[in-house]
Amino acid sequence: MSQRLPPMNSLRAFEAAARHGSFVKAAAELHVTAAAISHQVRELEQTLNLKLFLRRPRGVILSEMGNRYYKDVAEVFRLLGQATLSLQNVDIAGPLELSAPHAFCQFWLAPRLQKLRAAMPQLRLTVKADNHICDMRTDKAQVAVRFGMGQYPGLHSVFLMSDAAAPLVSTSKLEYAAVDRKTLLQTELLLAEHNLNPDEPWMGWSPWLREARVNKAKHNTLSVSDSALALSACLAGNGLCIGRLSLAFEAIKRQQLSILMPWRITDYGYYLLCSNVNISNPRIQAFSQWLQEEIREFTSSTKVLCDIALNNN
Repeated sequence: MSQRLPPMNSLRAFEAAARHGSFVKAAAELHVTAAAISHQVRELEQTLNLKLFLRRPRGVILSEMGNRYYKDVAEVFRLLGQATLSLQNVDIAGPLELSAPHAFCQFWLAPRLQKLRAAMPQLRLTVKADNHICDMRTDKAQVAVRFGMGQYPGLHSVFLMSDAAAPLVSTSKLEYAAVDRKTLLQTELLLAEHNLNPDEPWMGWSPWLREARVNKAKHNTLSVSDSALALSACLAGNGLCIGRLSLAFEAIKRQQLSILMPWRITDYGYYLLCSNVNISNPRIQAFSQWLQEEIREFTSSTKVLCDIALNNN
């Protein structure tokens, strides 16, 4: 006798909400309302007779049973994506140019290029590292990844993942002396991005220094052009940076970087963009699916929004 499965829509809503730690972000990804996500999750909880999320005033977190269930459900969706992608490979032979920010290319995409080639050997991908929005009507790039608020008029936009930020230090600086957070913030060079937007407050040093009760006037600050340069300098032990979890996770996992203060969820997120006329392009569809599956696996391993304290919102 076949076992009755929960509704697929409920499973998809649960997987997205668990991965993002947010009904709102899950709704944005699945192009429904947050109320619809909440309803579908409750339907799943009733079907299983289990509480999968703990509802808090400032967000939701997975329960113990929800966390166990999420690991298996996420793996099922990953396998489904791989199976679908393998069927599409026959239609994707040819070139595709991707435009993406320098930091994303260097710290997130580059380590996964071998997996991409193994999954889609017929795809001839060209990667263009570029922090500026490209004009897809005149630029050679057919698809782009951007980090922002999701407002890209005239382009088809797919939400990929959220992010979080925190002050980081090279672990080598902690090996020879027991220094506390405040001492490091007072004495080390602060690497600061000079082209931040006003709606990215937690990517600048001011709110972190206020929270740590450190006098900003006493600091030595070095202005750098972008997050890739700041993170590279921090890894080399040449100052502290405010790093994004998406970019710094591997270095943190390898204990090359240490976190000085709790993560803060950013308002910005990653989006995949293409022109509306290219939505049905099989190469773009295949790359989009591969990218989303990789991000699903990545956010599952980091638990970006599930393990971050709720007061970091």
